[in-house]
Amino acid sequence: MLDRLARAYVVLLLGLGVLTLLSGLVLHAFSFFTSGRTITFCAEAYFKAVIVVILPAFAFMKDGLRWKDQVKSCPEWMWKAALGLWAYGFVVFILKVVFPAAPSPIGDPMVVSSFPLGFDAITICILYAAFGRRWLNEAELKRAAAISVVIIGVELAIFGGFLPAHVPGVAR
Repeated sequence: MLDRLARAYVVLLLGLGVLTLLSGLVLHAFSFFTSGRTITFCAEAYFKAVIVVILPAFAFMKDGLRWKDQVKSCPEWMWKAALGLWAYGFVVFILKVVFPAAPSPIGDPMVVSSFPLGFDAITICILYAAFGRRWLNEAELKRAAAISVVIIGVELAIFGGFLPAHVPGVAR
């Protein structure tokens, strides 16, 4: 029972990862042609959505530093595309820092929409390896799913505003 539940949870995270990646690509394409408060709001919302998907997926990395092997266990086109998206987002970020068009590159929708793309793609590779390539055995998968659910609970407490109002740094 828990095996199926853990696998369904990985598929759910994988689906959310694909949705956030696709929405990030669309948002990034729009950031070339538009500017203003709407695109900035959407870019910030996308960034938060990627954080909500990426952090729980870190639980599915095997042995911490072996994540590169886990990513490379995916089909070659998949991990090369993920690394390409990561490099693209990093280059856009560096270019916006070196040649700023806005007062701060952190608030630039192009940076906010491009930088997380690679991390989102790498997360998809990690989840694909955990589920599709059976990189994790059943016990490791259940343990990772439990840790991931705890991470989501912490994220809900932080982003959902469930923390008490007296916590410093949490805006209400």
